[in-house]
Amino acid sequence: MKKSKFVVTGGAGFIGSHVANKLIEMGQNVLVIDNLSAGNKNHLAKKVQFLRQDINSKKIQNTIRKYKPNYIYHLAAYTNLEQSLLDPKNHLVTNFLSLVDLLEVAKDVKTKKFIFSSSAAVYGIQKGKLAKETDKTEPTSPYGVSKLAAEKYIEYYSKKYKLPHVCLRYSNVYGPKQSGSAEGGVVAIFITNALKGKSLVINGQGRQSRDFIYVDDIVDANIAAINSISGTFNISTGRGVSIKKLHDLVAGTLGLKKSPVYKTKNFIGEKKSILDNSAFKTKTKWTPKTDIKSGLKKTSEYFKKI
Repeated sequence: MKKSKFVVTGGAGFIGSHVANKLIEMGQNVLVIDNLSAGNKNHLAKKVQFLRQDINSKKIQNTIRKYKPNYIYHLAAYTNLEQSLLDPKNHLVTNFLSLVDLLEVAKDVKTKKFIFSSSAAVYGIQKGKLAKETDKTEPTSPYGVSKLAAEKYIEYYSKKYKLPHVCLRYSNVYGPKQSGSAEGGVVAIFITNALKGKSLVINGQGRQSRDFIYVDDIVDANIAAINSISGTFNISTGRGVSIKKLHDLVAGTLGLKKSPVYKTKNFIGEKKSILDNSAFKTKTKWTPKTDIKSGLKKTSEYFKKI
């Protein structure tokens, strides 16, 4: 593609740093904006321009106006579902209210596309089938509500101001650089504890299913979103893996012999979260390439080195 200017908010974080570095590999100009509350500047390639700034800062508009990006990837957010229950106000401010300033400046500088990282949390409890973009959205946490509200506001700006956009609803992302505090962080938690020889803790009975997708496949989807598509799409594998099965896979990968510990007190979480990715695959020819065993092996190798 033609050389362009990209802003990646939250670009020092788990997914954001992978996206920013991929854009650098493609020869693009990249400005990462991150307050480093969860991110790590060392995760970024040397050619990335970095600015430590909070997404809630009133300076954010001036920063982006001066840079005049062709594309904006908005990944900055609080991503811990349980923490959103304890502190819903901060989740609302960071995950939704800060979006207004970004959309205003994106409109004014005539950004070619606004690409937003959303979540499977917008669906809430699934009832026996893969969630499609046309399904009813009933989030069960402030985190999910904030993501859904952001999607709606982006759609409003798209219709009123002709701002091109794509909202990507991720399933549970895992891979190198992930923190155990992030949404879907169970993989990072399992691997780091397994490497220490600890028994792995399973919330509930481990029968709940999640759609685990490797971070490289998420990056590929973000790159595919640059092209001439618009709308809201699920980014997932379309396959469910129970937490008990995940435990067994991690234990097998790392040779952990200890049995899991089951924790049922105060357990929250949907019984099932699996997304239908057929719409995005049809529109872009993107497809997830990394199966769960290969992804866990790659992730484990990363955590062994840090």
